[in-house]
Amino acid sequence: DATTTPPPPPAMTTKQQQHDTTQQQQQQHSKTPSSPQQQTLQLPSEATSSALAKSYRSLAFQTLADQVKRSVRSHDGNEWMFNVMDVGDMPLCWSEELLRGIMIN
Repeated sequence: DATTTPPPPPAMTTKQQQHDTTQQQQQQHSKTPSSPQQQTLQLPSEATSSALAKSYRSLAFQTLADQVKRSVRSHDGNEWMFNVMDVGDMPLCWSEELLRGIMIN
C-alpha cells in the first residue's frame, strides 16, 4: 500500500498570483447582488414612451410652423397678409369665368 502523494505545485510567480486574485475578485463580484447605485437602468413604459413621442412630434411641428411664419413675415412682399385688419382692406378679385358662372345661373 505504498501511496504516493503528488508533488506540491511549483511556486507561483507574482504575475500569476495577481492574475488569479483578479479572477477570484471578478467571480465574487459577479455573484454578489449589485448595490442600488449599480442597478441597471429601467426603460420607460410603452405609455410613457408614446406620450413623449407625441409631445416631441407636436413640438417639432410647432417649431417648424414658427420658423415658416417668421420667414414669411420677414419677406417684404408678404406684408399685406399680416396688415389686413378689416375685410374692406382686402381687395376682392373675381375671375371672368366665375362671374360668367354666376350670371348664367
